[in-house]
Amino acid sequence: MRELSHEKYQRDQAYTERTMRGGLIEWRNTLKLLQETEQNLARQAEDSSFQIRQIATGMEKYDARKGIELLTDSTRLGMETAETALQSMDELRR
Repeated sequence: MRELSHEKYQRDQAYTERTMRGGLIEWRNTLKLLQETEQNLARQAEDSSFQIRQIATGMEKYDARKGIELLTDSTRLGMETAETALQSMDELRR
């Protein structure tokens, strides 16, 4: 009878060890999955930051281009006004 109890104990012990090993494997797999997810999220955040920088740079270039266009238009209008003023002054002198 004692041998049966010892055999049962060994079987129970082996089952417990297998269960614990299985649990550890599950934990390792879960940790690995969490690490991969974290790395993927970090890559996505980096990609998003890069895209935001590209958009911001594009907007700055657009704003600069638009500013130059406004400056050019303003200069052209100023030159036209100056030309009209000079013509008027010439007519007044005659």
